[in-house]
Amino acid sequence: MAHVASASGAGSASAAGEGAAASGASRPESSAPVVDRSSVEGIKARYRGNALIERLSYLGEVAPASRSSAMALAAAESKAVGSDTGLYASLCEAAGTDPDAEWVSATKARVHTRQEALERELNMKLAAQDRDAIFEAHTAVAKHFADIGSPKSSIASFMRAREYCTPSQLVSNTTDAAKVALGAQQVSSVEGIIRSTLSGATHATPQDHALLHAVMGAARLQRGNFAGAAQSFLAAGPALDSSVSDSIHRDDVAVAATLCSLAAMDRSRCIRMTQESIDFRRTVAAVPDAEALAADYARGQFGAVIRGLDAIEPSLTHDALIGPQWSALKHSIISRVVSDAVAPYARASIAAMSKRLSLPEAQLSDVVVSLIARGLLPARLDAAGGVIVARYSEQRPAVFAEATALAERMARETKQTLLRASMEQHHLAVKPPKNRRTGLPVGMAEGLEV
Repeated sequence: MAHVASASGAGSASAAGEGAAASGASRPESSAPVVDRSSVEGIKARYRGNALIERLSYLGEVAPASRSSAMALAAAESKAVGSDTGLYASLCEAAGTDPDAEWVSATKARVHTRQEALERELNMKLAAQDRDAIFEAHTAVAKHFADIGSPKSSIASFMRAREYCTPSQLVSNTTDAAKVALGAQQVSSVEGIIRSTLSGATHATPQDHALLHAVMGAARLQRGNFAGAAQSFLAAGPALDSSVSDSIHRDDVAVAATLCSLAAMDRSRCIRMTQESIDFRRTVAAVPDAEALAADYARGQFGAVIRGLDAIEPSLTHDALIGPQWSALKHSIISRVVSDAVAPYARASIAAMSKRLSLPEAQLSDVVVSLIARGLLPARLDAAGGVIVARYSEQRPAVFAEATALAERMARETKQTLLRASMEQHHLAVKPPKNRRTGLPVGMAEGLEV
């Protein structure tokens, strides 16, 4: 924790707070919301297939007001794109509607017939020992299991197909498995094959690379590894298609990359990334609000960062990718913001800092106590006086004075050396410097004449 020499930390914090608030207030509104995840229409505009079903189902679970319409649309999409009769029936029940019994019966019969045919074909290919044919048969079985809502069996079949695929088929095999895992929220099960494919893939398109990195980021985000997730999402970059997606949307990557970066990176690194990293700027630029959030943090507009988080919270809590980790992400970001805001002051008022950061005093105190307990903030909280006091005395003036004296001495010695060199160049007599203790020229041993 660095500290200023002034003891007027509270007043400085208050003044800084007013400046930050003014800067945040004058910040122009973004041209579009982060991503409208809180409405059925917003989700429908960006996703299709299993991605649409998954996100509508999550919205229906966390937003009771949207439950009926979200589940009804998810049921219709399930009936249109797949053969998962169990999922279709459960979605209809959640929507309060009756399932199409005729469709359910016909689909079950069709699924049973097709599965038997696929198993026979696979056994024939295995007996014939044709590697390409075996790969295609395993892949067909994997897609069938994905279609009927058995993601574990589907991923297992994709894994078996990998044993028979060529290098050119490896990428498509991995992306197909990644899409199934992402739609079923089981991305950790394919993290290993994604890492293997990315390390040796030579036939992958930019879209393939982006998708695999994005799924890797989703797996790390699910585990709470925000630093690793940020790295993967930034590697995905803006290459994902911005049109309707059946897996993960480019806007998802932009928002997740921004939040994970703010949660895991210190401010100095964030400043470097916003100023120097082309990948970071191109990735977060897909969503103006995410770009503004990163810029506010880099500029030290801490109050604007917290107000920005509050503004996007209603949308992100309804998102199937970020929603489950939103509380942890927000807590990590606020902890970093509070630490950065308090660090420069030897003494800071809780009330003034609360105003500066747009945080309730009770919440600010809790965050400070947590930071102190984890050893991330070398300070103590004087609850009775309502101030945060630095634990260590001010050291910067003494260090500055010592560094200045050293610089002056080095400058003086440099000038003396240059002067002697100039005199030698012009063949002028130069009296060598003497050792103060012995009186001899520097470098001469005692008892020797010069």
